[in-house]
Amino acid sequence: GWITGHTYIVYGPLAMGATTVMFEGVITYPDAGRPWSMVENHRINQFYTAPTAIRVLHKMGEEEPKKYDLSSLRMITYGTEPMPESLLKKLKETFPRTKLLQTFGTSETGIAQTSSRSSDSLEMKLDDPNLQYKIVNSELWLKSKTQVIGYLNASMDSFTDDGWFKTGDLVEE
Repeated sequence: GWITGHTYIVYGPLAMGATTVMFEGVITYPDAGRPWSMVENHRINQFYTAPTAIRVLHKMGEEEPKKYDLSSLRMITYGTEPMPESLLKKLKETFPRTKLLQTFGTSETGIAQTSSRSSDSLEMKLDDPNLQYKIVNSELWLKSKTQVIGYLNASMDSFTDDGWFKTGDLVEE
């Protein structure tokens, strides 16, 4: 997931002619405002993150974002792990005018285009013309044009003979 996510975050915007701003190192309590100051200083309009990072930033100071001009921020995209409903609610309260979009992807099949019912919904839909999906016994199976062909020196149990990748994720249709 790390390489897939970073490819999506770094190279995706560059391929569209956008600028990517990244911060260096780990955010600690004294740095709680650093992401928000970067949004303000660089007029960032899309912020990519994970629920764990959002949780850490909230614990360091829910009032911190209010100290900065974040009017340029139009979307916060999050993924890589489940988003707790309580954290999504806090995020929406902190950024009421910012669209929140959950992403989904795997290292094996890449990042999928998704759509959400709304910014305060945990439900998302895979909405990607380059990705096939099916649900088998409540498990999500994927097949994409860019997926890996398998693992080197490891079990191939996650792949079917006809090319489906069994994600292990339980879903509802």
